[in-house]
Formats: sequence, structure tokens, C-alpha cells
Amino acid sequence: MVKIVDNSGQYKLTIPKDIVVDKSWSSKTRIKFIEDINENIFLKPAEGKGIKIVNNSGQFKITIPKDIVEDKGWSSNTKLRFVENIGGNIIL
Repeated sequence: MVKIVDNSGQYKLTIPKDIVVDKSWSSKTRIKFIEDINENIFLKPAEGKGIKIVNNSGQFKITIPKDIVEDKGWSSNTKLRFVENIGGNIIL
């Protein structure tokens, strides 16, 4: 589980390195957040626009859009788990 970090109003999350490596993501990869009808949040690679993955001393971090954090009632005390389903999708 990974804790959300509040960095002056921006919510950051560290992606486990094994997921980044398994998905062949890098600091050049852009991610989009997709919410399904069951309110699951999926992380998907984005073409063009999206949230950039930042490599900070070997840790891969993303900024979670503030509207998602607020809609979900998350805070800096929230811990999230990354789950990969059978289809290879990453779900928060």
C-alpha cells in the first residue's frame, strides 16, 4: 500500500517500481486516470496529454488530479493499493 503525499496542494503517489518495469513505463510515459461505472480508478498510458511519471532517485511518482482526490474523499492519510487485474489493467 502506498500513502498519498500532500505537497502544497498537489497530491503525489509513488508507483511501485515492479509495476513501472512490468508495464515498460518510464519518465517519458504519460498516464491518464479512468473511472469506470463501479468507481474503480484505472491507470492507463495516455497518448499526448496525461500525467507525467517523474523519476525521483529511482522512485516513480505521479500527481493525482485534485478533483479525483476530492471526489473520493482521499487525503494525505489515505493509503492506496495498486492491483493488476487479469486483463493487465492497473487499478487503484
